[in-house]
Amino acid sequence: MLQLSPAASLQPAIPMQKRPRRPVYAVPESLHIPLADIDAPEKLPRFLLLGERDDASFKRTENGFHVEYVWPEFSTGPVCRLEVNDEKRIQVIELWNGEKLFHSSGTGETLTDALNYHFGGTLALRDAQRIFPDHVVAPAHLDPREPFFRGWFSRELGINWKLPVPGVRLNVEQPAGILRALVLPCSASLDELIRQYRERSDSYSVELDDRLRHGVFSHRVADVSWHRLNHQRRYVEHAECRIFVGAWRAVVELAQFLHERRSLTDGRFHAFACFPHNLVKPFRIQQGRKGEKGSIVAEYPPLLPPQLGIGVTEGFTPRALGDLSPYRSGGPEEKQRVLRQAIERAFPIDGNPKLFALSNPAAPTISLRRSAEEQAKVPVLCVLLDDTSRMYTVAGIVCDASANRVKLGHVAKAGQQKFFIAPNLPDQTYCHDPEGFHYLLPDVVRQLETELNAGWIVEDFVLSGRLAGKDLTSSRAAGPRQEGW
Repeated sequence: MLQLSPAASLQPAIPMQKRPRRPVYAVPESLHIPLADIDAPEKLPRFLLLGERDDASFKRTENGFHVEYVWPEFSTGPVCRLEVNDEKRIQVIELWNGEKLFHSSGTGETLTDALNYHFGGTLALRDAQRIFPDHVVAPAHLDPREPFFRGWFSRELGINWKLPVPGVRLNVEQPAGILRALVLPCSASLDELIRQYRERSDSYSVELDDRLRHGVFSHRVADVSWHRLNHQRRYVEHAECRIFVGAWRAVVELAQFLHERRSLTDGRFHAFACFPHNLVKPFRIQQGRKGEKGSIVAEYPPLLPPQLGIGVTEGFTPRALGDLSPYRSGGPEEKQRVLRQAIERAFPIDGNPKLFALSNPAAPTISLRRSAEEQAKVPVLCVLLDDTSRMYTVAGIVCDASANRVKLGHVAKAGQQKFFIAPNLPDQTYCHDPEGFHYLLPDVVRQLETELNAGWIVEDFVLSGRLAGKDLTSSRAAGPRQEGW
């Protein structure tokens, strides 16, 4: 039996549809209960969206029930109301200080089915404003809770809450509610404070298994470049950041909990909150104003792969791969050895860039070279076949099995040896973080190994080139992402 590589054994984990569609969700067990069986508040999830269940509000009706979820610290009255009137149809109403913000309805035998429309057809599509190709902005109006928390975070916590900016977006699939991210500067006390937060019985939580939890802490050492606003000289420092991605209420509660126990603004880099998709690409944040003492501009590398920053497939959060080394090669070992020699011969370390261009004027023109220096690089899939006449077959597999995202391929030569190369172009794949690119490849390398008996290696290259009149971009990696509190 053919032994698959670790990369081929992974499941792909990135939604790549250009126009969002209603996704299929993997949801908590607490939502799978039949609507007809809900006769007490205890049969409903304790937390939903921004609210905690108000048991006193639960009332049975002739054909169903209604119940309210509250967040009394920030909003008068309920923040969410569920109404079931005919045992199969549910009304989901989101409110803020008595004002109705969003309203949808769905049908289904279970709470899972009935909520699917609100999560998939309403919530996922309004998590941030986006501009469609016809220049329509949807939703047309910003969620009024965004400016409220921007002011509150700044005034009470000294934390910048980044408002969404309309742009081209992919779908966000999160069954536990609206996602936010909190980037924390690490300190000696942070681990202990997080332990205390986890042990609180009143903290926001959703009953999820390991692949579907409402948020995870992942930490990594990030090269954060910064400069003072009143100086031209630039400095580079290393800052260890811990990133919490979770439901909106959980992020607010965590920031508030930490602020009460230690300052989040006493170091060079402050904590900040934003949409997860802001962290898929390099992130720039300004602290203070020009002329103020200690005012700086900090630039963060990509801190999240698109699977966490943009969305997930089938509702599942992919695990952090950590050290990517086990996922960088596969296929027969002898082919890997020959391919490694071919790569080193065709692209010697610190050699001259090699130009690759296609006759199609719409295709990117790229140059690749290998370098021993610490600089921005992109992963490139290299494939070696016994039969070099099947390069078009490889190109088709790479394009189709990567959901049409890794679609640029060339043939490289090392003497008489030919091999296929397919670079990660972050501007097309959204994979500015290398982990995202590796999660595009499982179906690709599985077919290469099982159908073509090919050897393959992912190698890092310095990339330059242009696409549609713009320079291609690449970023320094932030280091292995790790899960855990």
